[in-house]
Amino acid sequence: LRNLLIGLIFASYETTIGQGAWTLILLLQHPAYLRIVRDEIDAVAPGSTPIDHTMLAHLPHLGWAVREVERMRPSVDLMMRMAEEDVVFGDHVVPKGWLVQVVPPVGHLLPELFEHPTAFDPMRFAPGREEDKQGRFSVKMAPPVIIRRWEAATIKRGIQDQDVKRLRDLEADFIEPRAFE
Repeated sequence: LRNLLIGLIFASYETTIGQGAWTLILLLQHPAYLRIVRDEIDAVAPGSTPIDHTMLAHLPHLGWAVREVERMRPSVDLMMRMAEEDVVFGDHVVPKGWLVQVVPPVGHLLPELFEHPTAFDPMRFAPGREEDKQGRFSVKMAPPVIIRRWEAATIKRGIQDQDVKRLRDLEADFIEPRAFE
């Protein structure tokens, strides 16, 4: 139990520090958006007004930046989920109840799911665009898009090929236009 608790404490510390560091790095690399965030903070907490957690709801641009960092540089590279129903993937079936490994960074950087996925663009979460509310940010979206483009055997070959760095490096086995709706 002690080792489990130490592991949980370390994991939460590491992920929080990592997300905070990436948020600062990406804001510093994008001075125009950093200026928007600074102006927003100054409007909510002028001068030397202490900033506390109650003010975060009034800092949407900062919130969108944090969400964009979570999308681009997720602190969790993979997650385990239980299949809620049988999932057919090519000639394979993942039975209901099996553990499935989900890799969020794959879905977060698919151009079929995000406009300019490698660009730092916190405004994709702003009212009017709200890409995260269109189902494209969901972990549930990546598997259907992947399954409709590549056969399991193609993905397996890609995993074994050291020249393949991303799914988009693999030629699609077929294109299902509805997969991109």
